[in-house]
Amino acid sequence: MQCFEVGALKTIRKLTGGPLVQLVSAEGGPADLPGLTYAEMISAEGLKAISTYAQGVGPDWKLVVPVVNDGLGAPTDLVPHAHKVGLAVHPWTVRAENAFLPPKLRSSTDPAAHGQVDTLYRALFAAGVDGLFSDFPGLEARVRDQTSKRRSRRTARPQGGHRGRPAGSMSGGFPVQPPGRRP
Repeated sequence: MQCFEVGALKTIRKLTGGPLVQLVSAEGGPADLPGLTYAEMISAEGLKAISTYAQGVGPDWKLVVPVVNDGLGAPTDLVPHAHKVGLAVHPWTVRAENAFLPPKLRSSTDPAAHGQVDTLYRALFAAGVDGLFSDFPGLEARVRDQTSKRRSRRTARPQGGHRGRPAGSMSGGFPVQPPGRRP
């Protein structure tokens, strides 16, 4: 279950043992806590508070890899800070259409045409995300698998997601595991 509101997640936590993801946006704050901003929630202290009721944080992808000069900037420290307090990180929602990509990743002026979303997927995985929400899980899975193969050739570290779970995409909020891999 994922939600932008804190109270709903805390209530659901009492009712179910399923994983909970605190969604955060680049602007605003949870509607049920008007004095709290999402920026405060993704600070080191805020992430620690999230870890008391959720297993993950789902930031707008631009909070992980910001748009800088119409392209992708260096990753923020959100992923390592979240991992430090035991939270998985699953940014939302990566879309392939030009209308949703930074200008330098667009393939044309057609807003519905697919741009260079592979570049964005690679940047997010390089930033250390555990998975991501995508409207195109097949495209994401191909890049994720290519990225995993390259990393496994470079290092002897076991590959996988946070807390020993395999890394995966999120489609409609449900994990999509690579073929042959199960949590």
